[in-house]
Formats: sequence, structure tokens, C-alpha cells
Amino acid sequence: MKKLSALLLALMLAVMPALAETGTAWLLYTPITGWPENTSPDGNGNIATTNATITGEGYYTVAITYLHPWTSTEGAQRLHIIIDNGEALFPGMYMNVTDVRVDGVSIPVGSIAYGPAGYDNGIVDENDSYAVLYDQVFVNENVAPAGHVTWDGSDVKASVIDQADILYGGQLLEVDFFLSLMQNELPGSKQEVRAVWYNRNTAGVAGLSLKDLGVADDWHNVVPVDLTVEGVYAYPMVAADAHQIGTAYVTVVGGMVQVDCVYLPGEVYEKSQCIKWFTSLDQLTAGDLASTEGGLGCGVAVSIADDLGGADVAYLSINNKVNFRSPIDNDGNELPRYFRNAPTWVAYREQLLSMLPGAAE
Repeated sequence: MKKLSALLLALMLAVMPALAETGTAWLLYTPITGWPENTSPDGNGNIATTNATITGEGYYTVAITYLHPWTSTEGAQRLHIIIDNGEALFPGMYMNVTDVRVDGVSIPVGSIAYGPAGYDNGIVDENDSYAVLYDQVFVNENVAPAGHVTWDGSDVKASVIDQADILYGGQLLEVDFFLSLMQNELPGSKQEVRAVWYNRNTAGVAGLSLKDLGVADDWHNVVPVDLTVEGVYAYPMVAADAHQIGTAYVTVVGGMVQVDCVYLPGEVYEKSQCIKWFTSLDQLTAGDLASTEGGLGCGVAVSIADDLGGADVAYLSINNKVNFRSPIDNDGNELPRYFRNAPTWVAYREQLLSMLPGAAE
């Protein structure tokens, strides 16, 4: 019983979802005079902090509150949004500042290009006429942007405010920002694609099942192909009898016939090929259609006279194996579903049945 309980516990832990990582965002602020300043998420005796718990993509606000009515008018030197251990917790995230307010009133936020001038070990020099509001996820306040990539894809830049817009007389300083998973996409505008893989599924031709033909109670399909008329015939291909996955092109020319398989664009990977031809219904068996032994590869031409006995109509079977995913690409597109009982597919099979020997009699 103890071993069984341990096994059940292990299984429960294996299927439990992992807890989302969280981080703390706070506002670092240093005035030109160096005091009062905020260099900690905990604030100090002169400044109280309003931090944000970061859980990933979304909108956030950080703030500091002056606890005394300072009257200096020398303005801000440094203004940083800090996310503790942010680069490790939220790799690849994009940050963008949306608003800065002093006592509830928005102030202008501009931008500057990064460059060698005006920086001292990654920190704004005290002689600059602006205070930088860094718009990137930082490990700590002393890390300047390295290979900084902006949310909107514009030239490398930093958000800036006029030093004079933030004075000690302001009681409340607030900064709104967001984190996004996708460049130039607002939070939540594009959901992360979660793909489900289907491996070694059968990719066959959509046609007549052995059950439709009265041969066997089996779902494997064949299509009758008229070998007396030269041309290129296109037949839909389906995966696992449920998803439209591509097209089989059958080329009849010069007494030869060959099959080429083309899959829909996206995450579809062909693992093996198996093309088989039969010249009469009597040759069709569930075992032969399910087996991949003795099959031809795509693009292999066979002689109608020598290999197919000069038949006017031959039955094509495709039993390729493919790996594919749903959705089929990173844009969230799905493979079209195949519903064999839909009116369009019923009419398609009726047309194929009309090609069988004796069908018109």
C-alpha cells in the first residue's frame, strides 16, 4: 500500500500544473542632489513605495510617494523601472511605458537614442538635461540595456522625461507600463500557441473505403483512376481520416502513371511513403491496404501496360506516415477538418463510385 500511495503521489505531481513565476517591480528614483532617493523596493523614511507583482504579460503600475513636502526644484536624475531578477524570470519580454503622472497629472514622455554621450557606467550622468526612464526588464538598477530591443521595433531608445517635470514638491509619482510576449503586439492581443503533436499518423487519399466498396469493414481508402485519358488528376489527402492534409497529384502520360504528394504548408513532416496500385476490386484486402510492405515511393512512374496489365481503371492506395501538429503553424491555423458524411464528400464519393466497372450498366 505504501508503494502504491507513493506511485499515486508521483503521478499527481507529474500532472499538476507548474506555478507561474512572479517578480516584483518597483520604481528607483534619484534626484540631482541625491536625496531623498529611493533605491529599494521597501522605500525608506522619506519615501513609500507602491510595487507591482509581475506575473507575465499584462499592464502594471509602480509608484513612490513623498512623505514630506520637499521644496527643492532641482528635478530627477535617475528614474528606472526595476523588476528584480527580471531577465531570468521573464526572458524575451518587451516592456513599454504608457504614462507618467505627478500628483495624478500626466507629464510628457519622450525618447532618445542610445549612445556613448551622457552615460556613466550605464547610469545617466548628472550633467544631462533629462532623466531616463528605462523601458526594459532589468536585473538591478545598475544594468544598462545591452542589445536593447524596443517593443514597437523602433530604433534603440530609452524613454525620457524632463527633469523639471518631477520636483520634490510632488507628493505622488506613478509610472504605467506593460509587458508583452510579442513585439508590436499589445498584451493579450495574440495568445501563445500551444501545439499538440500527432506522430506517425496515416496520410492517405480521400476516396472509397473498403466498407463503401463492400469488400471489408475497413476504413482504408482507395480512388479509381482513369488511365485511358492523359492528364493530371488531383485527389485530396487526409490524415487519420480526420484532417485534410494535402493533395495527391496523379499524372497519366506516355503510357506511364506516377503519384506526387504535396502537403499543406506548416508543421507537417513525412516519415515514410507507400503507394500501391490494384487493377481489380478482387485484389483489395484490408491487410494489403494497411501494410506498408512492397509500396512505391512518391514520384515513381509505373508502366500502365507492363505493371498494371493495360488496365483502363486502376485503384490507388496511399499509406504514407506523417508527423503533424495542431495548430499547423505559429499563427494558430488549423488543418481543415474532414467530415466524410458532409454533403460535399458524399457527392465526391458518388462520383468515384460511378467510375467503377459496371456502374453505368
